[in-house]
Amino acid sequence: MRNIFLFPFLLSIFLLTGCATTSVLILDESKQYPPTQYVEILNSSPSEPYVVIAQLETRGAVGTSLPQILESMRDEAKSIGADAIIPTEDVSEQQQQGLMYNPWLGGYQTLPGGKVPVIRGLAIKYANRSTSINQNIYKPQKEFNIGIETFGLPYFSGGSGGTLWFGKNHFRIRGGIANLKTPGVYLRDGFENDSWKLTVFNIEYFLKKNYNGLWFGSGIGTWNGTIGHEDEIELGSYEYVRLGFNMGYSYKLINNIYINAWGGLYALIVGDTETQVGSRTVYFDEGVPIISLDLGWHF
Repeated sequence: MRNIFLFPFLLSIFLLTGCATTSVLILDESKQYPPTQYVEILNSSPSEPYVVIAQLETRGAVGTSLPQILESMRDEAKSIGADAIIPTEDVSEQQQQGLMYNPWLGGYQTLPGGKVPVIRGLAIKYANRSTSINQNIYKPQKEFNIGIETFGLPYFSGGSGGTLWFGKNHFRIRGGIANLKTPGVYLRDGFENDSWKLTVFNIEYFLKKNYNGLWFGSGIGTWNGTIGHEDEIELGSYEYVRLGFNMGYSYKLINNIYINAWGGLYALIVGDTETQVGSRTVYFDEGVPIISLDLGWHF
């Protein structure tokens, strides 16, 4: 019947731009440091005593410059409280030119050939500075975190909504409600005015403990809505439950404010598979993709 929110931005952001992303391996997750304002980039190990707090790997797209790579590595080091980074290894790869199928756009896109820059490094804290102000820079892990998010993309189609979440370590539980409208471009055969209330409950796992970076999740969503047709006066109503599998990437902007880009596929498990709109019948898809770009804040 329809495809919901098939926006191409997600792959464009991560695959087709010159951006760089940094993965972090924390060496001692029992310690957490507040973000730092400035991080040095060193050519070699410093003479001052230091401790390594994380291993870093920054990967860019073809054409990403070395300054962009190092800036991404520096930004991630700031977020974990490092004083400096030491680039240690260049493991860049060669990418052959080719085609990639993009399901969100429904076609193939060209992958440029060339060097894919990949730099590894270490995030460090100076030992003497840490010792002298240890009580100021070290704080224990919170028992749990609480946060809120808006549903970003639905606002462009006249919708609204948000979620509340509770998290501990790598996991968080997120639930919310949104009132949504399907853009007319995604409706077929004269059907229109598809408005629905979405209630979701999701369990998510982050690769990092600070709710930043890549995450995977699964959950339940209920749809309750109405839909019309251009040649009919009456509206049809429907209600069903879907099981969702999703993933996303959370990026910290400043302090505890972040953006969460995510997408998922929701499969129909129980409820209406069709409904009458006057003399016409509308059939609902077995699988519904949803994509959103949310703005969030956590305590």
